[in-house]
Amino acid sequence: MPTIRHFACAQHLETGSVLQHKKLLFAQSQFAQPMIVRVVHGRKTLRYAGGELVAAAGQWLLIAGGQSFDVLNEPDVAQGYCSQWLMLGDDWVAQFFAQHPTRETVDWAQVVRPDAAWNEAFSRVVQGLQTRLPETVLAARTMELLAWLAQAGAVFNPHSAQRLSKQIHQLVARDTATNWQIADVAQRLGMSEATLRRRLAHEGTSFRKLLNSVKMMRALTLLQTSPLGVAQVAYAVGYESPARFAARFRAHFGCTPSDVRKAA
Repeated sequence: MPTIRHFACAQHLETGSVLQHKKLLFAQSQFAQPMIVRVVHGRKTLRYAGGELVAAAGQWLLIAGGQSFDVLNEPDVAQGYCSQWLMLGDDWVAQFFAQHPTRETVDWAQVVRPDAAWNEAFSRVVQGLQTRLPETVLAARTMELLAWLAQAGAVFNPHSAQRLSKQIHQLVARDTATNWQIADVAQRLGMSEATLRRRLAHEGTSFRKLLNSVKMMRALTLLQTSPLGVAQVAYAVGYESPARFAARFRAHFGCTPSDVRKAA
C-alpha cells in the first residue's frame, strides 16, 4: 500500500508521489491544472489519438491544464516506477505569465530534461508543502521553479484552458464527496441549466461525464498517494457503495482500485 502522503494548500498547489512495481495503464486521465511530473525510476507515457509522449527516468513531463491522456506507468526491473508531481495553481501561473509574457508557451505537453538547479527548485517546493510553510513562501518557491523553466522557454500559458469545464472541475474538486447536481453548479456559476448544458456540449462534454471524471481522478490520486482503504476512498468521492465505486472506476480507467494498490 502506498505510504506517501498527499499534500495541498489553498492555492490548489498539490504534490504527491506514485510508486508502482507493475505496469499499469490509466485511460481517460484528465489534467485540469498545469502539472509537472518528475520521473525518478521507470518511464511514463502519455498516449493520445495521434501518438504518444514518453518521459524516461531523469526527465520531466510538463502538462498544460485542460488536457486528457491515457497514461501508462512502466517500472524498470531494478527499481520499479517512481514519480513525483506538482499541480500548479492557476493564480500563480497567471501571475508569473503576467510578469514574463511570451509567445512560446506550454499549451499541451512536452518532455524536458532538467538540470540540477531545476531539480533543486522542484524539491524546495515539495519540501515547502510537506512542512506546511506559509503561503507567501510557497508562492516564492513556485515562482523560482517557474523562472527556471522559463529559462528553457517552457512557460505555462494560463489562458490555454479557460473553459467552463475547467471552472466546474475546480468547483467539484474542492469537495468530491458532495452529491453535486447540475442546478447547484449552474447557480454557483451564475447561469441557467440550459446554458450550462449548451456550453459544455460545445466543449464536447456533459455535466455527468465531467463530474465522473473529477471524482475518478481524485480517487486515483488518493489510491496512489494516501493510506486510505478502498472503501474510504469511495466515500471521499461520494460513493456509499464501494462495489459501485469499484465498477465505475474500472469503467473509467480500465483497471480496478485493487489493481492500483496491488501495483504499488
